[in-house]
Amino acid sequence: LDTYKKHSLALVPLVISHISSVIKESKLMKTDTPEDFILQEESLQRSDILNTMSTINKNKKTRNNLFKKLSKNLKIKDLCFSDLNYSKFNPVVSYEDSFNIITKTVSNLGMSYLEVIHTAYTENWIDAKYSDHKYNPRLDGYNYNPLITHPYVFINYENTFDNLLSLTHELGHAVHQHVNTESNYYYNTNDSLVMTESFAFTNELLILLYYIKNAKTKKVDYLNFFIRYVIQNIYKKGASTTLELELYKMIDEDSQISGDIISKKFKKILSKFFGNNINVNSGDSWSIGGTILDNYYSYKYIVAFLNSLIFSYKIFNNDIEFISKYKHALTVGDSESTPNVLLQLGIDLKDPDCHQEAFDIINTIITDF
Repeated sequence: LDTYKKHSLALVPLVISHISSVIKESKLMKTDTPEDFILQEESLQRSDILNTMSTINKNKKTRNNLFKKLSKNLKIKDLCFSDLNYSKFNPVVSYEDSFNIITKTVSNLGMSYLEVIHTAYTENWIDAKYSDHKYNPRLDGYNYNPLITHPYVFINYENTFDNLLSLTHELGHAVHQHVNTESNYYYNTNDSLVMTESFAFTNELLILLYYIKNAKTKKVDYLNFFIRYVIQNIYKKGASTTLELELYKMIDEDSQISGDIISKKFKKILSKFFGNNINVNSGDSWSIGGTILDNYYSYKYIVAFLNSLIFSYKIFNNDIEFISKYKHALTVGDSESTPNVLLQLGIDLKDPDCHQEAFDIINTIITDF
């Protein structure tokens, strides 16, 4: 908690300064809300955020089922936040085996997709050897400049299942960017964060769906991996997004702001998102990560994750019509807006229930197990 307090002291002035600046710019540009102003590059609006938060909050039964299943699987009556973040289960997956596993799980996307994966492995697109001298030994990523080089994936691969998920995520970025660039003029290759992360999360979820269905042992542990993944990317990020909405309102109204005030507010928000499933002792964790300075970064990741739940489930079940549309979406770049691309994939962001299918899929996975 002391660490959180120190982060909070440093972060509060930055948060106030950043949000105040965005509010001033949005008024100068005469947009209806600050959210409309900062989300306009993705063609999103404040109403889209409210729709997503509403869908999350009305699916309390799904949330409770997730926690109930995790509690039962772990044989822990009263879950705490550390149970959501940490797992002893992280089986060995060699880098050599990763190629076969990844190609098997994305095989329904067809030969053209598999060929790019094969090229990435055989033509040194992937820097997987562990090194303390990488730009950040604990941070995976990819880099690409279409005028200079092919995609590069950076990862310190230490032969774990967690590394496998990270690698397939970054390969999702690499394949998308490669296909996107091959299909577009340069000025249309800068795709939105929502779409790039949707394509990357889809690869991760295909791995998890494959293991949940086909693992001969430890199936319950792979399901727990999936449950934690859902909680982190929907409920934790949902709480962060709600706090961000609250802070914009407070700063716009010139309300008093301090680390303690934000922590108390975040504690209430966490309690709302987690219900009685977790004992929320503090809201000080709001200050870790700095996503509040990143213009609804958490919200964009929630949308991407909900999209990918729908995408991966259809690909896993070999929905041929959808797969054709998905492969086309990989090529679009920013020649079309994010809402238009998603509409072609069956997700209408203007529909308040557009992501209900994702929660139905979660229910199916944990119920059928």
